[in-house]
Amino acid sequence: MPDNMADIERINLMFYHPQVMKAKGYYRLGFTVDSRKDLHERDKQMFLSKDHITRRKEDVILAVTDQNSGILGWIWFYHDSRHPLPRKVKTDLKINERNSRIYQLSYEKLLEKGWPAKLLAKTEYVTPRYLMTKRKGVIVEGLRLAINKLRREFRALYDKRKKLVLYGFVDPTNVASGMVMRRNMFKLVSQKYKYDGQVQDLWVRIV
Repeated sequence: MPDNMADIERINLMFYHPQVMKAKGYYRLGFTVDSRKDLHERDKQMFLSKDHITRRKEDVILAVTDQNSGILGWIWFYHDSRHPLPRKVKTDLKINERNSRIYQLSYEKLLEKGWPAKLLAKTEYVTPRYLMTKRKGVIVEGLRLAINKLRREFRALYDKRKKLVLYGFVDPTNVASGMVMRRNMFKLVSQKYKYDGQVQDLWVRIV
């Protein structure tokens, strides 16, 4: 929720985790959060993006929550003109922009390990104990629920001739993310593709 400071703090903590910063390309050695204000800034994109499919081709962001509705991560379905679904894959699957709605998929999870002490010292609403709680399978289940939600909404808008296509690029060394895709019935494309100069696995699912 946009007025829930614990949720805002958790979201910012996810962005500031060194492992996430390295993966996203904005990590630098010696980086620290300067003040608690950094952990309490609202990310407008996160809270203003749609949480459901409409006839307009807009991004959809869905929260992954715990039993108390606290945010543990998110699933983001978006249109990426820089990294579109490769033309060969679309040809092989007989899909295009007319007969399909195509989303690239990304997700983030509140990690359990690797939290710098200096970062933990800045938290106000989330305790280190909460951050370090093991949450096995959170994204696997969160993605399953998110896809089911999108499928229901998509079918309420379009008949079965229109396809909902999801794809994601995954570093081949990221075994956990590959397992998330596999367990959610994505198929690994045999050919690898470059994403920002890095060779990646490509996973695709037609819902």
